[in-house]
Amino acid sequence: HIFLRHLQDCDSVWAVTWSLCYLLLVLSVTLFDCNISQAIRQGYRGNSRLQFRCLHLTCRASEIMCRVLICTAAKLGRHPFSDFVVLGSIMDYLVGLCALCCASRAFTWKGMFLSIPLFGANLTLFADEGPLAASARGCTRALDASRGLLLFMAMLAFSEKAHHVHSGTQVADRYLVHRSLGCLAALVSSSVAFLSSRHLLSTYSNALTDPTKEIGSLNEPPAGESLFQDVHGSQCCCQRGLVDVLFAKGLGDQMVSLLEVFHDRGDIRLSRLEFVHKLGEGGFGKVFKV
Repeated sequence: HIFLRHLQDCDSVWAVTWSLCYLLLVLSVTLFDCNISQAIRQGYRGNSRLQFRCLHLTCRASEIMCRVLICTAAKLGRHPFSDFVVLGSIMDYLVGLCALCCASRAFTWKGMFLSIPLFGANLTLFADEGPLAASARGCTRALDASRGLLLFMAMLAFSEKAHHVHSGTQVADRYLVHRSLGCLAALVSSSVAFLSSRHLLSTYSNALTDPTKEIGSLNEPPAGESLFQDVHGSQCCCQRGLVDVLFAKGLGDQMVSLLEVFHDRGDIRLSRLEFVHKLGEGGFGKVFKV
């Protein structure tokens, strides 16, 4: 709503708060991608990690901005295309919920919970661990189709709103034309930035990912990662479905860590051990410094 009306002095605090919440949401989704995607983790450790991180942040920031502007298009008031955006948003939410239910082959409360953040950002976009990649690609294709149609309706809503106000058909603030056209330009540029960065990330990921490497193998883990992270991730992917893994990666790990802090009275927590380098190996196995 802030994009459509003339700002007052008291709105500056609200605008700053909204901007900080937006940045927090973008950083949260990028962190979630690092937990769910092997290709993203490899990109962050590669030789071109700075460019990869910028592309990753641009991809998620532009995606979330598109979703915000689509919700703004639904606030245009009594307008046919605005009503279509509202109906399209409801359909998009239902498509995401149905996609999660089809991936888990059941209607679960975890899928219902994940459908809320899924409406703001496609959480399955970079999921590539183990046998769950096929389910994630199916969810992504369904969301791409519904959100592409919703994006087109939002563009029409902004353009028609500006046309009606400019022609005098609808009486409104004279600056509403400029704000509607500004939202339209921001929506187009955000969608182009999202598609471009997503394509470049896919190119980077295909170049970095080694298809011969098995996830969860006992190879030497990268420095700075948990010593037990890959094995746990492999068991998680093999034993549970996409919804369970998304829920565990997004909320379960943090909840387990919190419970561990309260219940573990010892001085050493295995989940906190990070790999430094390999000391040696022999017939009895490998020795790591942690």
